[in-house]
Amino acid sequence: MPAKFTSYFIFAFSILIIKSAFSQRVHNPIKWEIDEDRYFKFMSFVQVWARVNHNNPGSMVNNEIEDHTFDISLRRYRLKFDGQPDKRMYVALQIGGNNTNYLSGRGVSIGILDAYAEFRPWKEFHVGFGKQAWDGLSRYTSPATGAALMYDIPMVALSTINITDDLLRNLGFYFKGQISKLDYRFMWAKPLNVADASGIPPPSENVSQFAVNRSERKLGGYVKWMFFDKESNNTPFSAGTYYGDKKVFNVGAGFKNQDNALWHLSEGDTILSHLNQLGVDVFLDMPLNQEKNNVITFYAAYYNYRMGPNYIRNIGPNNPIPELNQSQASFNGRGNAFPSIGTGSTVYAQGGYLFPYFKNKMAGQLQIVGDIQWSDFEYLRTPMILYNIGVNWIIHKHFSKWSLNFQNRPIYYQREQGVFKEDSRWMIVLQYQFKV
Repeated sequence: MPAKFTSYFIFAFSILIIKSAFSQRVHNPIKWEIDEDRYFKFMSFVQVWARVNHNNPGSMVNNEIEDHTFDISLRRYRLKFDGQPDKRMYVALQIGGNNTNYLSGRGVSIGILDAYAEFRPWKEFHVGFGKQAWDGLSRYTSPATGAALMYDIPMVALSTINITDDLLRNLGFYFKGQISKLDYRFMWAKPLNVADASGIPPPSENVSQFAVNRSERKLGGYVKWMFFDKESNNTPFSAGTYYGDKKVFNVGAGFKNQDNALWHLSEGDTILSHLNQLGVDVFLDMPLNQEKNNVITFYAAYYNYRMGPNYIRNIGPNNPIPELNQSQASFNGRGNAFPSIGTGSTVYAQGGYLFPYFKNKMAGQLQIVGDIQWSDFEYLRTPMILYNIGVNWIIHKHFSKWSLNFQNRPIYYQREQGVFKEDSRWMIVLQYQFKV
């Protein structure tokens, strides 16, 4: 990114931070109201990680085996500009980046995440196009990363991340709306060129990979029924908890489809496979006592992924390791990677309990959280089970909070009889998030 643009980005961040410092506990975005129907506003957030990772076998830094890694990193940073140029139009532009750590080199990496326009003729129907995150499948396929329950988001819900999309975002059209208690969204997108994605291996015998061919259109949709309070559909992103501001109970279902998205070899011949994915989920965020503001949160989802025979993908979010000694390596690959997405079925669940305020309300609240992913992937001979347990110190909702998380991930090895779990390793993350 040009240095001049980077300077504007840093300047805008500085203004937002100064504004936040003087606003004390009242957090509203910087907003310019032109008239009753027209406005523009700025928002931003940053997530900072301090982490200790027990690396996967064979992980190397500068040609030396590194068993444990301690690092400081920026998991995410965002600056968003949006608004209404008139009462029937909505526009959004969001810039930022992910995973700035000691491997990222010098300077700040900033990219355009969202840039789209939306026409709103009626409240029941909106239509838009551009680079956007209106996607199908499940609630957390378009997660509000700055309003998550856990320290991070579930990778299994992001089934095509950085292969046919860019950090969840697609180039395409969408339409969405709310009719009574029904919330719906559907999208059509031109998938990004798979040849430009990193780490995509060639097709092999009876093992699918994303195909480097003429990309077909990608379709997705998600509908949910909101039994209690309505959630906003102003943006595509779904919150993990409202910290007592809403009483929410939703049931949803969605899909994602792309024809001829993957290929594999069968006796030397190249065979194309369709991508067909289904998801159903339930979300509960319930205040128990309005005065104490204690809240219970629960989310559960079932995914069925058909992505050609034996498709499997390892993902290591914010991976701290650049190299791998193949002679010592496990099936997981380097750093903190684990089998995250694949052909087969997955059950994912997360939950939390927000304790009442401390005696001094300015000290905030504590929240215990946890999640688990159980996946029966076709390629693996034993189920993939990953879990996280943690505690959040909520100073002021999502605007200022600390998270301490312990993750346990399975380690798999390729044997003659197949791929089996034979070990597990931990990652500990201390995160601070602020929003302005």
